Amino acid sequence: MSDSRILELENVSKVYKTGDVVFKALGDVSLVVERGQWIAIQGPSGSGKSTLLNLIGCLDRPTSGRILLEGVDVSQLDDNRLAEIRGEKIGFIFQMFNLIPSLTVVENIMLPTYFTKKLRKTDAKKRAEEIMKRLGIIHLRDRFPSSLSGGETQRVAIARALINEPSLILADEPTGNLDTATGSEIANLFKDIHDKGETIILVTHDRELALKAEKVYELRDGRLKTGGSHGSVIV
Repeated sequence: MSDSRILELENVSKVYKTGDVVFKALGDVSLVVERGQWIAIQGPSGSGKSTLLNLIGCLDRPTSGRILLEGVDVSQLDDNRLAEIRGEKIGFIFQMFNLIPSLTVVENIMLPTYFTKKLRKTDAKKRAEEIMKRLGIIHLRDRFPSSLSGGETQRVAIARALINEPSLILADEPTGNLDTATGSEIANLFKDIHDKGETIILVTHDRELALKAEKVYELRDGRLKTGGSHGSVIV
């Protein structure tokens, strides 16, 4: 695997079995993501997008094929090692935000550092505040999630994903619960993050967001196809 390749999927398939029923969610998916690249994945509901993100995010294992993350084959690692890799190398951004209601904004952003234990609390708070300033939400540091707008909540979720300086950012419909204007703001924020060198893979139905990615893929019936790049998008 080349040093420039942060992620490589080699003929990855995922099959689910329930009794005698066999469902192939993904079939022989191959994908290469270069360091610093931004790709968008589109496709209809049930096409396998969430399954693919779960595999890339080390939340599940493929039935067959290999997944290399920074040269490490994560396909056969045990649960403890996968958890370590998730904490150290992957930042997750969800459609439903998944903030902890009882924690303040700064506490939510710091949360991933508690699991990796690589930063002292004072250093984690300093880094969180630096990211909040970068994302324009430092004034929200002591607020609770219930008092935030949708756009503010997603900015907090993005900050949380960045706190451990991950190698790869995975986003699942990050503008899916936002109105058009706020979704546009978040799309621009993703562009800013990418321009600073972050590697991003996102699943989206948002045309504006997908247009900003370097390359667009279509996932349909468990098969991944190149949809276009630099301004082209599947409709």
